[in-house]
Amino acid sequence: MAEPSLSISRCNYPVELQEAILDYLIPWDRGVLFTLSRVCRFWRHRSYRHLFSAIPIAQSTVMPFYDLALDPFSLAGIFPHIHDIHFRTIPLANGWNAAQLVILDKVLVLLSQHTTVTSVVLSGFSMDCHRREVPSFRRSLFTAVTRLTISGGRFRNPKELAQELSIFSQLQTVDFHAVYCDWEIDTKVKHPPGLYGLTVAVHAGSPYEKTISWKLQCPLTAVEEDELHAFGSIVNADVHGTIRRLGTSLYDLQVQLERGPSQNLSFSPCLRRISIGSPTLVLSIMTWVPRILYSLAKTDTPALKILEIIFASSRQFHLDKPFLRCLSVVLSQPQYSGVLKIHFIAYYHIFDDEVEQTIVKVIQGGLERWNSRGLLEFSFRTHDCDWA
Repeated sequence: MAEPSLSISRCNYPVELQEAILDYLIPWDRGVLFTLSRVCRFWRHRSYRHLFSAIPIAQSTVMPFYDLALDPFSLAGIFPHIHDIHFRTIPLANGWNAAQLVILDKVLVLLSQHTTVTSVVLSGFSMDCHRREVPSFRRSLFTAVTRLTISGGRFRNPKELAQELSIFSQLQTVDFHAVYCDWEIDTKVKHPPGLYGLTVAVHAGSPYEKTISWKLQCPLTAVEEDELHAFGSIVNADVHGTIRRLGTSLYDLQVQLERGPSQNLSFSPCLRRISIGSPTLVLSIMTWVPRILYSLAKTDTPALKILEIIFASSRQFHLDKPFLRCLSVVLSQPQYSGVLKIHFIAYYHIFDDEVEQTIVKVIQGGLERWNSRGLLEFSFRTHDCDWA
């Protein structure tokens, strides 16, 4: 890859102004970042940090990526910014062949020499299955990885799961998305120690999507195989079963609903954060939100610290006042006395400053007690943003 042809070598604006411009533009799409990278060296450096911080590696991309890696400019200008790797198996490509795995090993060796990988995503890809063909998986190339996401995996027994995790000796967080544990479940054995987060998305006409986030509180080597065996009962259960089995270990819950199945949170007295709602629905339609929150009010301890409510903005926001009255009743329960922040996140298609002001004014009036204590916070986002 040749050095880009730059019309100017540096920008003459004050650094503070450049930082403000970049902070505003960087969250936009990758096309904007490519344009920014051609302004000057400083902007290119900042843009590359975001453009190449995470890279996908699949059967179709591993060879082009290796060709890129052979260029001296890429090694010096791109590789130091790579910290997240997404290993992906394309289902219709009949798996990885021997030649692709050889190239993959070479790519990983180069990465280990020029950057520090801290996060790995495995989508339909098993490192343990390819240890023989990819020697890098047997070396200490992933000792800095603290977060692992496994998406779409299937494990035949707890030993397979343990071997996959053992490649990453310094793990702090493991996310399981659409993972299935193919063994008999023993609900009497306690699941691995740690704190757990649960993200649930329920879309109209579609089955729910569930992601379990396991935050380790001890080294991975201290986790017993029978605890991993019990972990299958959490992964395979439906949403209600997962919440019930996690019990006091569940500390973070994110629920995006476009229809209203009721979840009972009375089994989760230690929840610290709840994010609930939908970016496509106005508050008045989401009648299940106060109902779910009220189930948490049946617990004995006021553990919740952060409550996020996600909704679609509307020009007729005054119609949502009944929702706010119900929410006020729920928040008045003793179990919500420890809340430190109530964050309303409104999504819109077209920005309207007048609508924003109306939403803030109506919510502040409906939740006057919490507004007077400075607990209310507001954000307005486009539908291009990630809701969570």
